[in-house]
Parts: sequence; structure tokens; C-alpha cells
Amino acid sequence: MSELASIDWRGVLVLIGLAYAPGAFWLWYFYSKDLEPEPLHVIRNCFLAGMAAIIPAIIVEQFFKSGGTVFTSVIVAPVVEESLKFGACFWVAYRGKDFDEPMDGIICAVAVALGFASLENIFYLYEAYQKGLATLPTVTILRAFFSVPGHALFSIMWGYALGRAKFTDHHTGNRLIVEGLGLGIATHAVFNMIAFLAPFWGLGMLIFIPVVWGLAHRKIAEAVELSPHSVKPNFRARLRTLEKNVIRDANAGRWYENRFIVVLLLFFLFFPVGFYALYRNTTFSRPEKAAYIVLWFLWIGIGLIGMK
Repeated sequence: MSELASIDWRGVLVLIGLAYAPGAFWLWYFYSKDLEPEPLHVIRNCFLAGMAAIIPAIIVEQFFKSGGTVFTSVIVAPVVEESLKFGACFWVAYRGKDFDEPMDGIICAVAVALGFASLENIFYLYEAYQKGLATLPTVTILRAFFSVPGHALFSIMWGYALGRAKFTDHHTGNRLIVEGLGLGIATHAVFNMIAFLAPFWGLGMLIFIPVVWGLAHRKIAEAVELSPHSVKPNFRARLRTLEKNVIRDANAGRWYENRFIVVLLLFFLFFPVGFYALYRNTTFSRPEKAAYIVLWFLWIGIGLIGMK
């Protein structure tokens, strides 16, 4: 009893509040984008599922600690965490009757991601608190504006894919999900890698964050446009889609239109041809191309670090 009495419960409550406040704000921000908001019990279940997903993530990542901090953070963590968040969203929301438009994939993915990020935030803030009150404000602010919304942005990549996949054929849906999950993992990996680029961390974030925000908002706009509840269609977006379809039809069958071949060339076979294919490819958006270019440079950086 004496140990319980000695705990600073006011400090604990403050830490919990600081940890969950950013997640609540960003959840409200993305939730407000939905024309026909999901029932709150679905959002609650997704948020709790995201919190639960952090437990197996910690367990799995422990098995790879021997590979080094960079390997665990840049390779293992993005794959494990995005896959677990994806699985939580799929089982809790995707198969439900309330999942009835593409935007639902984004909102449910965001709710899962922010549940995960909020619980993760407690560990980081508690660690900062243990080091001294002087470090707590800095960690709180950085995580509130970078790490917590970052988890949401990464998950929007595959959340959008889930939302599209449910309302298309099985083959196309599977392709969208694989590409979306791959993009979510890639953006997460780039974000984590930038953290190791001291003293260029700030510069890296200034370049990377706008790219990911732009890509996320593009996917939100497209999901809203596809909503049956949309009363003001985005004609500019529809025109862009029509133009892209015309270009794709003209380029149909050309080798550089295959996204898998582009990525394979860029990262594993012959990168000069990969960059050419990425430039000519019309299925990647400009933000996606920029993300792959940044990821390539970080991929090379990891290799150089491993060679030392």
C-alpha cells in the first residue's frame, strides 16, 4: 500500500492526458472530413483495436533487436506495425455493415493508427519524464506534431486501398491492398530513417512531411469524391482522372507501366532504368514518385551504414 501511496497520481494523469490529447485532436480532424461519419462505436472499437495491436508489435520487434537499432526501426517496425494495424482494421471494421463507402477505409484506418500511436505515446512520454521535466515538453510537442499524425498518414495509404477494394472486383481489390500496404510501410520506413539523419533531421522532415500530407489529402479527396453522399462532385478531380485514364490507355502494355517492375528495378536490379521507368510511369502520382525517390536515397544510406 505504501508503494501505491507514493505514486504521483497527478503526474500519471497528466502524462496520460498529454499522451492521448494529440490522438484525440487528429482523430477529430480526420473524422470531420467524412461526409457521412461512421458511428462512434465503430471508431471506438477501431481505436481500442489499435491500442491492442501495440502488444504483439512490441513482442515481435523484440525478436529483431539483435539486428541493431537502425534495422529494427527502419525495416522491422514499419512492416510489423503497419501490418498489425491493417489486420486490426480489417477484422474490426472492414467486414462490418457500417463500412459502406471508400472514405470509411481511411477513417477506420486513422482510428486504429491513432489508438496505436496514443498508447505508444505513453511509453515515450514516461521515458522523457523519467529523464527530467526539462525534456518532457520537447518530446510531447515533437510527437504531437510528427509521430502521432505520422501514424495516421501512413495508415491512410492502406486505408484508402481498403476503402476502394471493398467496392471493386476481387483481383483489383487485392492489388490495391498490396500496393496500399506497401506504400504505408514505405512512408513509415522513410519517416523512421529520417530520425537517424542527425543533424539533418529537421531538413528531412521539412521535405518529407509535406509530401506525405499531400499524398494523404489527395487520397482523402478522391475517397470523398467517390462517396455516394457527395453532393458537390469535384469536377477538376474527375477531369484529372479522365485524363489519366486516356494516357494509361495509350500506354497500356508498356513495361514501365507495371508498378512492380518499376520498384524491382529501382531497388534491386538496375536503378538507372528504374528511375527512367518511374519517370515514365503514369500509374504513380507525383507524391508517390517523390516518396519512392526519397526512400531510394534512404535505402542507399542504410546500405552504406551497414558497410561501416
